[in-house]
Amino acid sequence: MENERILIIQFQLTRFKVLALLTALFICFHPKLLGSEQLTLTTYYPSPYGGYAKLLTTDQTVLARDGGAVGVGGYNTVTGASTKLAVKGNVGIGTSAPKNKLDIGGGAVIGAAYSAIDTAPSNGLLIQGNVGIGTTAPKNKLDIGGGAVIGAAYSGTKTASSNGLLVQGNVGIGRSPSYPLDIKGDVRITSLNFSSPGILRGLCTARRYRENRPSRCRFGEKIIGYYGDGNVQVYGFLAADGSMSGTGTYITMGQDWNGTMICCKIEID
Repeated sequence: MENERILIIQFQLTRFKVLALLTALFICFHPKLLGSEQLTLTTYYPSPYGGYAKLLTTDQTVLARDGGAVGVGGYNTVTGASTKLAVKGNVGIGTSAPKNKLDIGGGAVIGAAYSAIDTAPSNGLLIQGNVGIGTTAPKNKLDIGGGAVIGAAYSGTKTASSNGLLVQGNVGIGRSPSYPLDIKGDVRITSLNFSSPGILRGLCTARRYRENRPSRCRFGEKIIGYYGDGNVQVYGFLAADGSMSGTGTYITMGQDWNGTMICCKIEID
């Protein structure tokens, strides 16, 4: 009968040895798990709550979905029930360096019907329908309810009259303006009932002239006419025989020495 040898191996496992063994098995059988992995984190507003130094989104972005408003550029709180977006600073569309409150780089089109078929000129604005400012029911292409002020310097210190227009700088019609009002083409002025010519005010001044006291128009003015006071001052002698020594009669030449001259500010280009 052959002798049988019995080998008994005993393992004494501690917690540290078990963790070391599991780590070794993990490394041997799953080496791919140690490679570079992509982590996707999905969060839902309003959690997590906090402040972000930088935020980049690469797909659809929804802000204040459940109500409230969005403040941009320093507005930490936005007031007013109807306010949904408040921007502090300039807003640029098509430009990364806006110089005005709203700066559009290129033409702008407003109106669904126009946006599909028409193109606004460069730096132009194309609007379909009537535009109302200060009124919810515009009856004209541009309907301003109340006074309008154009120009940054005027907007803070000047007030336009009701339904009036106050403009800072030059206004050009048909040309680039070099004067406060520069018009290329004809100008028509009519009265309110369109039945008689209107009045162009402030262009001319009436100045008196007297005998032995000559008068003149002021700087920038030109004389376009004059009329006397009705008292004839110039006379002449009409001889009967055609000579100055013959008999004859005095006649009136019809010139006044006193009257009014019309001085107007008119320049001829």
